[in-house]
Amino acid sequence: MFELCTEDGYYVTLFRIRTKNVKNPIKALPVLIVHGFTASVAESVMEKHQLGYYLADFGLDVWIANCRGTTYSRGHKTYKENSEKYWDYSFHEIGIYDVPIFIDFILEQTQQKKLYYIGVSQGCIALSILLSTRLEYNDKIEVACFLCPAMKYKDTKLSLMKVFFYCVPPALQWFADNLHIPLQGDILCYLTRVIGLEASKYSIGRSIFSLLWSYIGGYQIGESSKDLKPELLCRTSPNTVSLKQLVHFSQIVRGCRFTMYDYGPEQNMKLYKKKVPPSYDISKVSVPIGLFYSKNDTCYGVKDMDDLSKELGNCVYKFIVEDDKFNHFDFVYHTNVRDMLYKHVLDFMKKYIPHRL
Repeated sequence: MFELCTEDGYYVTLFRIRTKNVKNPIKALPVLIVHGFTASVAESVMEKHQLGYYLADFGLDVWIANCRGTTYSRGHKTYKENSEKYWDYSFHEIGIYDVPIFIDFILEQTQQKKLYYIGVSQGCIALSILLSTRLEYNDKIEVACFLCPAMKYKDTKLSLMKVFFYCVPPALQWFADNLHIPLQGDILCYLTRVIGLEASKYSIGRSIFSLLWSYIGGYQIGESSKDLKPELLCRTSPNTVSLKQLVHFSQIVRGCRFTMYDYGPEQNMKLYKKKVPPSYDISKVSVPIGLFYSKNDTCYGVKDMDDLSKELGNCVYKFIVEDDKFNHFDFVYHTNVRDMLYKHVLDFMKKYIPHRL
């Protein structure tokens, strides 16, 4: 594990899986995996079929990020972990501070000029923010794979996920602002984990967990719900996030625009010179992007992915999972995800990988 300090003082960590399939390890091509919302490194290495091990088995030098605030990335040069200032960040800061320090450190350690990037959900958002605001980082990535990118919600149907982001974050923000209830980071995530772990001890609890899994991440019940292990999942997920992250997601869902954080008209004028927050100009992204998505995902619609492919500056590939019941969580947890998705991700990456592997 490597601990790094970002430009704005947050301590973040990187985990590395060294491949055994290359004679000279220095020649193994580096790939950076950046996790999604309420996730961490655990979602890439919890079980043998997951993405980190799959890529390492092929011969890639796998690096897995832990963004600020997660279980494995705590601390700040100045702020205490339980302070409001520590939790005053969204995925915007993850994009402009966390991801670049991961990239620079990996390139320095591996003596490579470029790396390969795989983002899951929020990990796609973070890279899009970085590449559209700090353009020099487009030259440091060979190719990027966007798995279930939660960036556009215009074509989404009514779902538990949508209801949650419409209603819960604004309510939590009101409680925090007006009743001064400390809702940052740990409290809600840990409470959800404890409930999940306790519920997993009973058959009815496991059934409820399976239903919530199916109808938060998708619109119908898929095969993956039968193989769930809540007693394993709830050890690390949902992982800690800031209230500001929740609210920022809510703003994007409600406004159907991929915008910077909305602080209100007065503060927006000071920061953006506009009363409404500007959209991220993702047409500036010049890295070749592959989009990987499914039909049964509550975080976007198929038309949203078509629109996103046109708005990104260099989307070169689109893949839709054949299983019509493959939901948002299945991109990480489905027991057959290697055959259904990861082999196609790897096939796409191979087009940009030199023949030495």
